[in-house]
Formats: sequence, C-alpha cells, structure tokens
Amino acid sequence: MLDEELDGTNALIAPAIFKEGKGYLVDALHIEDFRALLFQNIVGSIEGTHQRLTFDINEEIRCVKYESSRFMSGEQSNTSIIYNERFVLKIFRRIFSDPNPDFEVNRFLTEAAKFENCQSTVARLNIPVRSETVTLALMQDLVENQGDAWSFSQVNWSQLLSVWRRKSQHFSPLPKNPEFNRLPVKDVPSVFVDWTGLKLYEQIEKLAQRTAQMHTALGSTPSLPPLRRPHSTVTMMFG
Repeated sequence: MLDEELDGTNALIAPAIFKEGKGYLVDALHIEDFRALLFQNIVGSIEGTHQRLTFDINEEIRCVKYESSRFMSGEQSNTSIIYNERFVLKIFRRIFSDPNPDFEVNRFLTEAAKFENCQSTVARLNIPVRSETVTLALMQDLVENQGDAWSFSQVNWSQLLSVWRRKSQHFSPLPKNPEFNRLPVKDVPSVFVDWTGLKLYEQIEKLAQRTAQMHTALGSTPSLPPLRRPHSTVTMMFG
C-alpha cells in the first residue's frame, strides 16, 4: 500500500479523491527519489522535451553526480535541501514574479558589487508565466551556518560571567568612566583584555568589518548589470 510505503517519510499529507479515482496528496520533497530526480535535472543529467520548468545553471556544476540529500535543520522560511554536502537548494514558499528578491540581492552582491563574503548562486529553477519569469528555487554553494550575532553574544557573555563567578572577580579595577572611542584591537586597554580575553575583541572586530563591507557593497552602485547568460538552460516536465 502506498500509505505504508510513505509512512514515516513526512511525505503523506492526506488521502484525496481525483477524477481518476482515490489517491494521496503528498509532499514529494520528502521522497529521496524525487529529490535525486530534481537534482539530476538541475545539473543537466536529464533533459526534458517540454518547457514547463527551466533551469539556469553554471557550467561548473553540469553533470555533477547525485550523492546525497537532506533537509537543512532549524526553522526555515523556505524549504532548504542540502545536496552532496556541497550545495543548498532553497525552494521558495512565497513566489514572486521576476525579479525575485533573494536572487536579485545575491546577484547584486556577487556580480555588481563583487562582494566575496557571500555564497554564489549556481542554479535557478524557473517557470515562464506569460512574459515574466517566476523563480521557484535557487541553488547556492553551501556555507555552514555558525550562528548569528545574538547567539554569539549570549554564548560569550555566559562564558565570561561563569569565569568571573568562578574566580570571584571584582569590578573595582575597571575604569569608572571609560571613554567609548574607536580603537584597534591592539590598543584595547590591558585591563579589559585581562577580563575578557583578546579573542572576543578580535571576533567582534571581524563581525563589524564584514557587516560594514556588506553595507558598503549594497550601496556601491544604483543598478544591476544585465543578467549574464553564460548559464545553460535545461527544460523538463514532471508528469
């Protein structure tokens, strides 16, 4: 029975009645064979004959072999699938007519602003709708998430407080009215370094640097260059 085959995969949504008879409404992304088929079509291993979906891909990923796939952990606003532990395919739940915000921002940073600290898009899954192109999914290089600034702050301050309690530190040696001026890490007063360690300041400096570089890149030019087409377009149909 189909329901027994799909049980435990999170693919089965509900029984359904169609004109042809009874069946099931399923989320095919929870079926590995479907995820493998999707990947093979994206990289051009299978080429369809009916233009229902189109794929813009970089030649560097053409015919990459499917090895594995898994869902990205954590709460996501989109459905994200990690392929081969190398790429992440973001499938949008909210669909925009072109230009898609995720695609355009990424393209602006990588192509117009030449911002190097941003993963590049290697493929885009589209569906033509009249004179527009609707982006259904983006595949990008995988960059493992190491947390956000809030989590970073919580962990570091929790560790510091734990050390201070264990050592019974007293705050009297600290300046009562410190001057909050911009300083290179090497010029941070030694009394602060003794309390917190140098690594925390180096990490904060790097975070501030990358944040400033990204915002500088976003404001570097008022427009996007024309969409480059060194990509190949593969068409396919699910049916």
